[in-house]
Amino acid sequence: MTHDVFICHSSKDRTIANAICSRLEQNHIRCWIAPRDVIPGSEYAQSIIEAISTARLTVLVFSDNSNHSPHIHREIERSVSHGIPILPFRLEDVVPSPALEYFISDAHWLDAMTPPLEQHLDQLAGTARLLLDRESARDGTGPVSSPAAASAPTPKISVTPTTPIGPGNDGAGRRRPRTSVIAAIIAAVVIIAGIAAVAIALTRSSSEPSPSATPSPSATSPSKAGKHTVTYKATTTGETIVAFTNLSDEEDTKTITKDWSMELVVPSGKLDAVGLALAAIDDSAEGSCEILIDGESVSKKSGSVSRDNVTCSASLP
Repeated sequence: MTHDVFICHSSKDRTIANAICSRLEQNHIRCWIAPRDVIPGSEYAQSIIEAISTARLTVLVFSDNSNHSPHIHREIERSVSHGIPILPFRLEDVVPSPALEYFISDAHWLDAMTPPLEQHLDQLAGTARLLLDRESARDGTGPVSSPAAASAPTPKISVTPTTPIGPGNDGAGRRRPRTSVIAAIIAAVVIIAGIAAVAIALTRSSSEPSPSATPSPSATSPSKAGKHTVTYKATTTGETIVAFTNLSDEEDTKTITKDWSMELVVPSGKLDAVGLALAAIDDSAEGSCEILIDGESVSKKSGSVSRDNVTCSASLP
């Protein structure tokens, strides 16, 4: 698989990492992420090393989980050894461990500690695109942007990257001089293509008609001939990411802060199964998920979003 970005993340942050991957790929930035892109039957570690060596940018999903993961430390060390720039995306206010601080002390960060997450994902996509397009301009390979995206208006997003907290600074901007050009790049970030307005856009092949995907009413409509109505429902008491199966049989995501629902009309044979999962941004959030097929509840679960596995799944008739 040809890719531009290697997404370095802890398996405990997989839901947010998948949201990052989805947003970047919606903006025509090709990503490699485990376990999705590990070829079945291949050696896992070898696949990781090969993916890093052929990437042009590494996005580090930085959290307390990744900070203490020896696997993450090795992946970042490999990225640095191959001369690949690192773009940290900070989920939590955590001081980098010495093993990570050594490699990323010169990198500016994008903070994603305050809601809404959607805004930070847009900033990340814009920054990644600019870094990749500048590299393409230097090596003459052309921009990452698709022709359609290149002709789109160029909106600007104000980004204030944070200074990494470590032995060389106090986190308030008082830090040692940096030789990296990444700081200037991020400070001048301009999104080359239009950013997708929402993370839940449902994609279909151009050769097939698009079935409807509308917010669920209080009662679902009866199943249409040759089709099934799938309704996702989720509740939460705090900021939460919902991940769900879309009509392309891929994982899609949305950030919610209150009750949410979505209805999909699925042609028979289009999907074998569907799933819905919650991942907490607010650790205190309580939530629930439910899947209905043709108006009948087939899977339901509730609990603490951060501690319990609030996940629903169902097979389609």
